[in-house]
Amino acid sequence: MNRRPFIHPEVTTVRETDGPELHVFFHDHLIPHAGAGVYTVLATHELYEDGNRLDTAPPLPVSEQSFEIRPARFVLDDGSVHTRYPAAGSAGSYDNVLPHITLTRGVLPWERELSGTRARAHAPWMALLVFREGELPEDPGALGDTVSRTVAELVTPTEAGVIGPVLSAASLTTDILASKCQTIDVPAGVFRAVAPWQDEMYYLAHVRDVRRPEQRARGEEITEGRYAVVTANRFPRVAGRYAAHLVSLEGYEPHLVPTPPTGHDAVRLVSS
Repeated sequence: MNRRPFIHPEVTTVRETDGPELHVFFHDHLIPHAGAGVYTVLATHELYEDGNRLDTAPPLPVSEQSFEIRPARFVLDDGSVHTRYPAAGSAGSYDNVLPHITLTRGVLPWERELSGTRARAHAPWMALLVFREGELPEDPGALGDTVSRTVAELVTPTEAGVIGPVLSAASLTTDILASKCQTIDVPAGVFRAVAPWQDEMYYLAHVRDVRRPEQRARGEEITEGRYAVVTANRFPRVAGRYAAHLVSLEGYEPHLVPTPPTGHDAVRLVSS
């Protein structure tokens, strides 16, 4: 597999040559103002005049409010996907355009952080992996089949030789561990072959800001709005059936390198 990164310019403008003008801006990433985690807001009240504090009597009590930002992690709702290329169930020659998925929320691929990624850069936490028929034991026909499991079964597989993502226990509450998600078990050799390395992930997602509607490009309808696009790193070169899975790589950072850890038979991923 070619490991050369696919490079996107920071901003590009595309215009139609016939018909209404169409502006499409491509951005490397879109970072949320606040990432996943628990935040606490403290409010105090102090009264001053000319630099002198007036409320020296018992001060007003401090008001404290905690809240948690919990972006999507194990499940995406149906409205998260704007379009896919190729379309589900389609047949044809797809060896010139990389498979990709367009998400309705432009910030989604950057709402979580992968540990160990480059300083001052922003790698997405999700990736689009393409599998050929016969590569996934639970989906030998490449029909896009997944297995419903609890998050606990994702993180701590009971099957011998299967590993799950290493996630912070503090972020996995009892209700989260009991919730359901869709998973795939990827043989270790297949995962090493198709999973992007950390240094590649920066080039496999971008934000598309479209200013005009009603333009078709390469089979996908471009509509006005801001979207995130996650691109696969594998062409379907050999004839046959393929399935693309949008997966989370959070917790697998040590495996996204040229010489990943060994000693396991399969990698369990959550597939959205």
